[in-house]
Order: sequence, then structure tokens, then C-alpha cells
Amino acid sequence: MTLDSGHMTTNHGLNTLEPLRKPDTYPRPAGALAARRELRARTCPRTGGAVGGRSEGATEPRGRWHRCSPLSRTNPCLSNRPAIFRPGCAQAISPPPDRARAGSSATDRGASPPPAPHRQAAMTLSERSSLGAVAAAVAGALRSHGIPAVLTGGACATLYSEGAYHSRDLDFIVIGEATRAGMNRAMGSIGFGRKGDRYIHSRARFYVEFPRGPLAIGGDYRIRPVSRSTPHGSILMLSATDSCRDRLAAFYHWGDRQSLTVAAWIAARNRVNLPKLRRWSAAEGMMERFREFLAEIKRVRRRMAPDR
Repeated sequence: MTLDSGHMTTNHGLNTLEPLRKPDTYPRPAGALAARRELRARTCPRTGGAVGGRSEGATEPRGRWHRCSPLSRTNPCLSNRPAIFRPGCAQAISPPPDRARAGSSATDRGASPPPAPHRQAAMTLSERSSLGAVAAAVAGALRSHGIPAVLTGGACATLYSEGAYHSRDLDFIVIGEATRAGMNRAMGSIGFGRKGDRYIHSRARFYVEFPRGPLAIGGDYRIRPVSRSTPHGSILMLSATDSCRDRLAAFYHWGDRQSLTVAAWIAARNRVNLPKLRRWSAAEGMMERFREFLAEIKRVRRRMAPDR
């Protein structure tokens, strides 16, 4: 069999087979190739970067499948997958209306940053806020800013004596590390501003101080604070027994009779560890004054009797 000028001749005779289409029977019009290329470019445009694909500026691999090849090959423009997953012909997806555009500033967005984990909602304080409400608000603000602190002093005595004693200040002792800037942010979140060594609120009647630590009662540094639940939130504070010791220390060493009465009110209204108080008083060499304390508890309970 021989081939000659587009004809095919077999060895079995002089039969000649004419091809169905001769090479130049239907010549392609001028510019057809360019138009075809333009049509391909419009049908399957290339994108600089698909959503969820490469980083901006990377080039797409240029295999034959990317140029709108026959349907027998994988054609990204005809894929049945959603457009967001198509690597070749992905379309730009507009962000939801409540989300900011990429690259916009926080000022343009007007959105506040997400709250920190375990952050307690800020409490609105006023001139009518009780000491317990202010203490819970301060404790919550410090906790949400990662500042562990324990309520001590007269504020504890006020809460445990159920109003028999009134304090105008709240003493918190920080038991971890904290910076002044961090303290200012925490207190400022509930409306307190620093003035000298204390924090003042524009409306609340109570002010807050942070005495220098460590947390101790006299020479005893083995203090275990408790978390007290209140209607306004939880407060990390001295236990009733340690609050009673704190008041007794003022009576033992300074002869403060008011502190003796407050200690008796605390013991009468709460479950305190009297054996522990006895041992501590003996170690302080104050057993005689401890007996005065026991007598004061009896007087307070007699005064409380009509209320029960």
C-alpha cells in the first residue's frame, strides 16, 4: 500500500480511495484562529488566585486541562462542584454584610473586639450600690483581667457581720503579679479612676485600696481565702474564721474595743473555727483577751435573740 498526495492506493488493484475531506477543501477564513483563542479566553477566564486556594501572586499550573479541553478531560469550568471549590474558574465571593472587608480597619468596621474568656459582664454602679455589690463588681473586673486578689479588712467584716459594722473602703490584696497599667484598665472597666493610692468611683459611695501584700494575719502567712457567692457575683475573700482573727488582732495588739465587738458579731453570725482561734490566741500570748472575746460573743447573741 502506498500513499501519494492525499490518496491511498492498495496492492490489490488500482482502486483509489478519496479522503472525505481534502486538506484545502474548506480553507479557514482569516483571523479565525485569533477569534477562537479569544472565545476560549472569554469562556474560561483565568483568575489570579482562587478562593481558598493559593496565596496571592502564585501562578496556576498550565496543563492542557486548563484551556477548556474536550469534555473527556477534566474541565474546571464545567465542574459540578460549587464555585468556591473550583480551582480554575473560582469567582470572587462577597463577605457577609456583618463582617468587615479584608484590610479594613477597626475604625471602619465599628465592631468591638471579642470579650476575653470567662469575662464577667460589667456591673453598673451607682450611689445606691451596696458594699457587697461594689465588692463583687471589683472582684469580677479584676478576675476578668487576670488579676487574682483577695478582699480583706473591714469590707470582709461588713459582709460577715451582716451590716452590724460598716466600712467605707474595700481592701484587696493582690496575690499574683499585676502592673499599674493593668490595674487601671481593670478598675476603669467599671468606672473607677486612680486618685493617689486609692480608686474612686464617680457615683459609688465606696472607694478601693490595694494594700501591699503578702496576704497574712499577724505573722501567719498560711491564709486560705474562700470564694463567697453573693447575689451580685462571687468574691474571693478571707474566710469567716480569718476575718474574725483579723479583727481580733487589732484588739489583741492595739486594744481596739470596736474590733472586739465586730469579731464577736462575725462569730455569732457565721460558723467559725473556735478551736483554731483558741490555739492562735495562745500562740500570740493573748488567752486572757481571748476569754474576753468569748464573753463578748455571748452578749452579742443575747442581743440577737429577739431578732430570731
